Amino acid sequence: MNKYCSHGPFPTSFFKVYNEMCLFTDASDLHWGAILTQVPKDQLKLAFNEQHHEPLEFLSESFCSTHRRCSVIEKEAFPIIESLDKLRHFLLSDYHFRHFTDNRNLIHLFGPAI
Repeated sequence: MNKYCSHGPFPTSFFKVYNEMCLFTDASDLHWGAILTQVPKDQLKLAFNEQHHEPLEFLSESFCSTHRRCSVIEKEAFPIIESLDKLRHFLLSDYHFRHFTDNRNLIHLFGPAI
């Protein structure tokens, strides 16, 4: 995602049915953010930095005073829930998406069953 963060403004792409969607979420003590991208399915086997992610949506907000008192895992889960709500037309459809987070507890909680 560094190639998007180092340049601006951030153009978004049109949704392509044959691409895989990827949701990236993160949160800090005060803010949360999410980026929804799409990548050609034939590039999924490549290293992440070699994949061509096209941004579809950017979401971010500051936590209200109530949410600032939440635990770390609740803050990290918040952008996932908000993304599912605000981007439901992409994420809650017949198409699959991949989720990326840096929080190991969420990876275990939302990850596939073994």
